[in-house]
Amino acid sequence: MSSIKEYNTKLRSLKNTQKITRTMKMVAASKLRKAQEAQGKAKSYAQRITEMTARITASVHSALHPLLPPIAACAGPLIITPTNKYSVG
Repeated sequence: MSSIKEYNTKLRSLKNTQKITRTMKMVAASKLRKAQEAQGKAKSYAQRITEMTARITASVHSALHPLLPPIAACAGPLIITPTNKYSVG
């Protein structure tokens, strides 16, 4: 009789382990989805910042502005923007 009892105990343990594994997979999938959404938002943000920077530098004559040296002197304009929306202001 002890072998049946041991079998049932091991089977119950296996089922509990499967439940834990399934839950861990769900949590990992949720975290991955959130990370992918954040990556998409960051990509959109970077594209818009690039477009805005290009518009600004195109509208200002670089020889007249002290922050925009001639193109031959550097690879491109350097504009520093905060990455955290709460650090502005």
